[in-house]
Amino acid sequence: MYKRMRTVEEKKKRRRIIRIACFVIIAILSTGFINPLKTTTYNITNSLISKDFDGFTIVAISDFHLKSFGKKEAKLIKEIKDCNPDIIVFTGDMIDENHKNIDNLEYLLEGIHDLCPIYQVTGNHEKENMVFYSQMQDLYDKYGVIDMNDNKVYIERNGSKIFLAGIDYYGFPDYWDDFKAPADTFSILLYHNAEAFDETSKLGYNLVLSGHAHGGIIRLPFAGGLISTDIKLGANFEKGVYDLNGSTLISNTGLGAAPLPRYNNPREIVKIVLKSED
Repeated sequence: MYKRMRTVEEKKKRRRIIRIACFVIIAILSTGFINPLKTTTYNITNSLISKDFDGFTIVAISDFHLKSFGKKEAKLIKEIKDCNPDIIVFTGDMIDENHKNIDNLEYLLEGIHDLCPIYQVTGNHEKENMVFYSQMQDLYDKYGVIDMNDNKVYIERNGSKIFLAGIDYYGFPDYWDDFKAPADTFSILLYHNAEAFDETSKLGYNLVLSGHAHGGIIRLPFAGGLISTDIKLGANFEKGVYDLNGSTLISNTGLGAAPLPRYNNPREIVKIVLKSED
């Protein structure tokens, strides 16, 4: 009788331990779906960066998808302001066809437009709804956002220059020959799709800023991003820094929604600080 009672108690104890273990495992796994906003900082050193541009700071925003970060985008605006940027760049998918209220983009622009110049290129989602795209363009005009789709500019500081170019998502590689980088000036290319780096790296830019891949959506330790944004296994150039053909890519994991829930994949803004070798 005593042995049987002990066996029953032991079984109950084991069940309690299993339930607790299952709860702990589920709790740990669930934290992967909590993807707070973060700033990722990269220092880029190059012999073509003059002393005049030493410390020049770029904030890159990608794949916003009208995501809300606090009342009137207060959290995102504060994160950007804390970076003290010299320029801000949008690398596409600031809107999409699934969100019908563009207010979050206006809140963001209202909060940051007077910090510094803002440059933008489009992604694959902007033109899915041309009425919505027109509203976005009106906001860009209102807040002085500079259209870099198939455009190029020199940014000057004390007589020194850096070269900035942008290519429309739907334009590449039609304008290949027109968008080769200058050899004698530090050059930056804005193009939405990081997964096209095999091709964009051949244009000769020192730095390419992209998004689109959403960090591979689901990220596992040691495995990296698992899924491309068209829901196929395997993502290329999905997060961080890559070097190819003498060009450096910074792939932004973005801010907004992906086709599947993000896992172990914080929403990020990217801060790039240029460094002179002198």
